[in-house]
Amino acid sequence: MAVQKIKTIAAVATCLFAVSACGGNTVPEGEWLSFSAIEEGTTSNTALTCTPEICGSTSDFETAARFDVSAGELADAVIQLEPEAQRETLPNGDIRIRYVDVTAIMRFRDDVDILIRPEGEGSSILAAYSRSRVGRSDLGKNASRINALVEKLKEAVAG
Repeated sequence: MAVQKIKTIAAVATCLFAVSACGGNTVPEGEWLSFSAIEEGTTSNTALTCTPEICGSTSDFETAARFDVSAGELADAVIQLEPEAQRETLPNGDIRIRYVDVTAIMRFRDDVDILIRPEGEGSSILAAYSRSRVGRSDLGKNASRINALVEKLKEAVAG
């Protein structure tokens, strides 16, 4: 009887954990992410594409994507893809965007932060950081999310 009670409690706790991971905000909360403060590679449920100039690091990470459009045009394209995203322009011209992406099957909420830096007339750099709110591994979802975003943006600004 005691074993059955423990199994029931464990099952209820597991369900509550799953529901809490799948529910919750679809709007980012708290302070904006500082790309220079990211400790890349600390967990296996994150992905980063950046440059040393933006992230202040010399570690190995994916090179940030470069686009032949202004930072404002690129930010507009991101907002077209993610209408619920929050956007903020910094005094130096950098544009920050953040949103919550929900995984298809398990409905987990993952946070995505983007920094778009103007790079001369008509070009910009996109840095992105995607991370899972729960779990130890994302099975490559965060990296594929960033890659898909970059590909969609290339298509959007091309035509």
